[in-house]
Amino acid sequence: MKPHLANPETEALVIGGILLGNGGLDRVLEEAKGFCTEVFTIDIYQEIYRAAIAVYKSSEPVDLMSISEWFRDNEVLDKIGGYSTLTDLVGVTVSNANIDRQARLLLKKYKMRCLVNIGYQMVDSDPSLTYEESLHQAINKLRQLEMDIEDNSFHNAEEMSLSLWNCITQGKLKGEKLGNEWIDFDNMTGGIFKPSLGILMAASSMGKTSWMVSMTYAALSKGYSVLFVSCEMSMEQINIRLLSRMTGIDSFRIVRGQDFDGIQRSEWTITSDKTVEIAEAKWSVLDHSSPTIAEIESAIKKTITLYGHIDIVFVDYIQMVRLDDSKKDRQRSRELEQISRELRHLANTYKCFVLVASQLPKEVGDRVNKRPRITDTYESSGIIHSADLVCGLYRPAHYAEKEEDKYDPILEVLVLKDKNGMCGTVYQEVDLSTCTIHRVDQENPTRRI
Repeated sequence: MKPHLANPETEALVIGGILLGNGGLDRVLEEAKGFCTEVFTIDIYQEIYRAAIAVYKSSEPVDLMSISEWFRDNEVLDKIGGYSTLTDLVGVTVSNANIDRQARLLLKKYKMRCLVNIGYQMVDSDPSLTYEESLHQAINKLRQLEMDIEDNSFHNAEEMSLSLWNCITQGKLKGEKLGNEWIDFDNMTGGIFKPSLGILMAASSMGKTSWMVSMTYAALSKGYSVLFVSCEMSMEQINIRLLSRMTGIDSFRIVRGQDFDGIQRSEWTITSDKTVEIAEAKWSVLDHSSPTIAEIESAIKKTITLYGHIDIVFVDYIQMVRLDDSKKDRQRSRELEQISRELRHLANTYKCFVLVASQLPKEVGDRVNKRPRITDTYESSGIIHSADLVCGLYRPAHYAEKEEDKYDPILEVLVLKDKNGMCGTVYQEVDLSTCTIHRVDQENPTRRI
């Protein structure tokens, strides 16, 4: 077999990573869709992988102990050369941190072997076949190969029940809570779910960016990896708002720097410390006035390269995102629907939460009730069809006529669609000058908690 079609060293690392336990097999099955016994070219590794799958289906932890017990119970330990074969594989495997990448590499080589085999089959096919008949036969074989390897949309009952049980027992169905000032939002929505797509609707100047920056701070504080796609503000402006949230210093004064009305002498230490925290955070920004989906995906890949994973992607905002030239549509509404579907695809591909801001039309301000509605999505109602979560922001102070009402800090977060939690209204107190969110009594929003 040609070297580029097999990689015995990587096969040993994947088997060793599975034997190490700690969810190694889970990551192989999740990250390398279509992974199967035939991916391995060495018979012993195939036998060990079959044993690992058998243990996995019994809902037992998959590791060296459980797999070796399976071989003993079935009296086939000699088939792989004894217990020492398993311990030797564990001994040469330092860690299974990269097992997902290694599994994808093996899967790629397996697919190449399948293609080569189809070529050999066509060479050995009936010589009496015409060119058209041979071509038709080859196309059918390629289609069948694609269905066998690439199609992950069909699941049988045993596979589904096993997956469901593992998700329940391992807590994979639960959302990830942001905590602190986001507790009420967590309680309403169930937290952040990955993969999923969220839409944040609001009229202009309602505080979308400040709200997303505040959520960014909460996510970074929990060690999440975050990408912020900013279509209106520069990288410096976004980071000024993040620094303002971290220090509690008005962003206007941060911009002024050392001027008399800027950062005070007593505030320089905390400003310096928090700037260092930003440098150490898993945080990246794509500031582009009209990014394409491909450019957003490229930024996601760069973030993964830097930090090893991606948890949350913020896009501010969807009306500024454009399709690649080959996918453009004359009707902007259809383009936006396609953009939302592709953003959902990014969430699924990279197992992250994508939250996209959407600008509401000015006509919303002409209504008596100016709170966002599920039907208000600017230019295209199709945007919300791909979303798991749809929220609207409303600040009564924005439309206040009386001077004293213009300083009302209450923000209403209207959860209009939620596949994983409840719909309703979460009340928060917002300080737009520092992008800070405070909890309030949900029964009496005027009282801060």
